[in-house]
Amino acid sequence: MSALSHQCFAFAAFITVKGRSYLEHYGNRGVVCDDTFNVTKYSFRLATLLVTDDSGNGFPCAHVLSYRMTSAEMENLFQLVKQLVPSFDPQYFMPDDTLTFFNAFKTVFPYSRAKKVLCCFHVLQIFKRKHKELLKAEFLPTAEKLIRAILFDTDKVNFENGFAAYMTWLVNIGASDMLAVRCFDCFGLF
Repeated sequence: MSALSHQCFAFAAFITVKGRSYLEHYGNRGVVCDDTFNVTKYSFRLATLLVTDDSGNGFPCAHVLSYRMTSAEMENLFQLVKQLVPSFDPQYFMPDDTLTFFNAFKTVFPYSRAKKVLCCFHVLQIFKRKHKELLKAEFLPTAEKLIRAILFDTDKVNFENGFAAYMTWLVNIGASDMLAVRCFDCFGLF
């Protein structure tokens, strides 16, 4: 068939044999969930649930292929995970910056201990959008430089010092609107 249509293909959720093994073995630490779209001429989306092995390598374990990517589709995937890996209870859950994946996860696993965390890429995107919306154009390069320094520093003291410097800079430039933004919640400091 040369093209997919909504009639012949609406939804597929699957876990590979190796993916199941990886979810059983590494899924207790944490999982990442993200999706892709607009990567082919077809309008379907692919969401992938992955874990990292002992060497820090990501391994894609479970997938959803669908024309829509709502909580309903993702709930089907997590029901499949629950059925095949009954002990699945990650410590961390890293979705993209939408609520779709985490809401579906919490619906299927309401008592999970998983803490939601965001990756640096998505946090940086949140800040870029807010900077563009709330700061004067002349401040955008400095704002991005300061946020990048914070996000990519793995030393706690350096992070806290960088965050304090960023907040002080916002006060000094009179960016009270930016200080009130809830995107700082992602740092877990408040």
